[in-house]
Amino acid sequence: MKTYKEIRGSYYEDVHESDHKSQSWFYTSRESCMIKFANIKKTDKVLDIGCGSGVVTRKIVKQIGCKTTGIDISEACINYATRKSRKEHLKNTDFHVGSIDNIPSPDKHFDVIIASHIIEHVKNVDKSIEQIYRKLKPGGRVIITTPNYASLWPLAEIVFDKALAEKGYSLHEQHVTKFNAAHLKSLMKSAGFENVTVEKRKKR
Repeated sequence: MKTYKEIRGSYYEDVHESDHKSQSWFYTSRESCMIKFANIKKTDKVLDIGCGSGVVTRKIVKQIGCKTTGIDISEACINYATRKSRKEHLKNTDFHVGSIDNIPSPDKHFDVIIASHIIEHVKNVDKSIEQIYRKLKPGGRVIITTPNYASLWPLAEIVFDKALAEKGYSLHEQHVTKFNAAHLKSLMKSAGFENVTVEKRKKR
């Protein structure tokens, strides 16, 4: 099985321009919802965990202009995102190798933290959410997205693996922790988060 670190650095950039309209729509619509829901201000410091090719990180900088940092475990993705950011002359963003369990920043540093489709890849989810809590400023906001396994997602996952996934790369095998809304909400509250809101993505 191919691991995430073996995926090319431009992978998530490429899927946005994919000929498969459903795949492209999935990523772009998800990002638009996240950014809108996060209510990011120009004065905010934002962290994008698992930034991949840096698509969301760069989009936030372009749209809002705030200081935004992207981290990812893939050095290839970080190198690609850095090169792309420089090519686009973005001066208010930076990229670093790091993980949800090892965020390279001081505690209480970020106003907004985004972790999109990351926690399902993590075994020790409690530790990951506690790490996010420590890095967030008091009163800060965190946006976490993850597949809802109490929905039709398992079927979509099978279709993706068979028809769209990178050769040798399986979402079913990579998703080691499976969530539903109640499970995630409970974990967030246990870590100390208040005003936890769960929104299920609406079908189109």
